This record gives sequence, C-alpha cells and structure tokens, in this order.
Amino acid sequence: MDYLHQTILQVWREDIRKDYEQKYLLKEDTLKNAFYFHLRRHLGEEYLHQNNLRIYTEYYIKPDLLVVQIDPEKADYSYLGDSVIKVLASIEMKYKSAYANDKVFTDDVLKVIRYINDWGQETKHYLAVVQEKYYESHKVKNWITDIQAGKLKNQVTELLAYWDYDTDETVWRTVEH
Repeated sequence: MDYLHQTILQVWREDIRKDYEQKYLLKEDTLKNAFYFHLRRHLGEEYLHQNNLRIYTEYYIKPDLLVVQIDPEKADYSYLGDSVIKVLASIEMKYKSAYANDKVFTDDVLKVIRYINDWGQETKHYLAVVQEKYYESHKVKNWITDIQAGKLKNQVTELLAYWDYDTDETVWRTVEH
C-alpha cells in the first residue's frame, strides 16, 4: 500500500503537473485520463499482474478512479466488475475554473467521506482538485475541514493545485489527513 500511495503522490506532483504546464489537461476528463495513464505506467504491468491489481474509472458507486484487487479466476468466467475483492485506492477528482461555486468541491468531500464510511480503513482515499483560481499564499484553504480531518485520520489525502497570486505560478500540494 505504501508503494501505491507514493506512486499516486509522484503522479500528482510530477506527471500531472507537467501535463498541466504543457497544456494537455482541459477539464476533469483529461485529468482523469492522464492520471490513469501515468499511474498505470508507473506501477507497471508486471506489478499490476503479480498483485492482481487493476485501475478502473467510474466503478459502481462512481469514484473517478480506483485501484482494485481482483480475483483472477472469477474474472475469467463472470462479469469483471464482480471479480473485485478489495478497493485499495479511490481518487475523486475535480477540475474547475475560478468561477466554480465552492459547493462542487465540498460535495466531492462529502462523497469521499461516504466512500470511507462504505469501505472502511483498508482503502486509501484521495481528493484531487485542480482549481484555476488565484490564492494568496496565506489564504489557501484545504477542502477538507479541520473537523472532518480529525475524523478521517490517515484515510484521505488531498492533492491540490491552484494559482499563487504572488508568484503567478501553479502550486501543487499534497495534504495528508
């Protein structure tokens, strides 16, 4: 799980950042596609197959991206979605302009909390937010409140990107709760 977690952080800090800077990302679906591509590339086919891991988008209850463990024998004879035996990581993504209402972000926080309640502590959850909005460095906020974070100990990581008012650069942060 630690390897998976570190790989997800690396994808956010390096690959997604680079894709954004090179203008490959436009809205949420390209973010989701890029994350899938880079995560799969970094984990590698051998690692995924040896551990019976797969990466899926829009699985049953609609998180944007999941890393799951499957039962390979069951996958041979039944619907692939029914062969999932464990959800290791759930990534909920949001990509919005400066004009987006805060509610779209707080709604995703509530979704992530629901996933945590549904799947328990064996799944690591991520909230990945690209918000094309300027923030002064001392006024940056996390989308997960301190009260929520206190209840979610070691279960969720925020992956945040926003524009810094002072430097006019995009800031890429991770906050582990």
